[in-house]
Amino acid sequence: MKAFYMKFLHQENGNLTSMGAMICVGIAYFIFNNTDVIVKTLVQNYHPFQILVLNNLVVCIIATILCLRKYGKEAFHCEKWQLHLLRGAIFNVMVMFVLQAFKDTPLANFYGIFFSGPFFALMLANIFLQEKIDTHHVIALIIGFFGILIIAAPGFDTFGIGTIYVLIAAILNAIGLTVTKKIGYDSKAEHFGLFPAVTSVAIFTPLMLWHGFDMPSNETFGLHTLAGCLIFFAVMLIGYGFAHAPKISQVLPLHYTQIIWGALFGYLYFGDIPSVYVYPGALLVIAANIYIIRHPAKHV
Repeated sequence: MKAFYMKFLHQENGNLTSMGAMICVGIAYFIFNNTDVIVKTLVQNYHPFQILVLNNLVVCIIATILCLRKYGKEAFHCEKWQLHLLRGAIFNVMVMFVLQAFKDTPLANFYGIFFSGPFFALMLANIFLQEKIDTHHVIALIIGFFGILIIAAPGFDTFGIGTIYVLIAAILNAIGLTVTKKIGYDSKAEHFGLFPAVTSVAIFTPLMLWHGFDMPSNETFGLHTLAGCLIFFAVMLIGYGFAHAPKISQVLPLHYTQIIWGALFGYLYFGDIPSVYVYPGALLVIAANIYIIRHPAKHV
């Protein structure tokens, strides 16, 4: 098992291989979709600000305990704390635009625009990280994006303020992923989960108190705890995967897998029937990821 890990998932310099980074990011997006199911359940009865604060309080507790047990006095020592805080702030501002977009934008439109994010991330990685753009990765991104457009086709017919919110969120997401890559693989994995949670609590607690706090039931506390655990591991894995990936373009197409899990979980948990457009679109998304796995990044 150790030999497999060292050969296929980890390099001698401590960095993950392309396959190892892709596994981390793929699992993270799968976990995020599970979290979305919980949040969609909670949002029926509680304000989004309250949900964000309580979920991220759980993340803070988990991350703090793990850091203290693993690193002791060095638990919160972080040479790149500025970048971690910047990353957390960017992703939390992104969440605010996503929440606003959900009010004014059909879900199909949201996915069609938000999943343009990998293209922005690819351009930013080329400009700020001096990553050479690989033709195979560009092809995979284009294939995946066409798949998303096919899935979004039924609702992709309006343009309003919600569309602008989604576009801003997609750009912020790309900036956040670029900052994640800039942090690098020498940071503690737990910090990728801790810092966004801390910034989230700092940003959304005043908004939650201004809007009003509704005392959750015992069952709801259980859902918050579960969501917080899932969020922590997802954020940690996605941060770890992007920071360790040889190239950011290697893991970007995995972002598109969320719409496949979203359609599946929507059907299983909420009875949402996928449209006929979902199936050919999902096949293109899967094809994009298979293509990029078969054409791994070249080290430069």
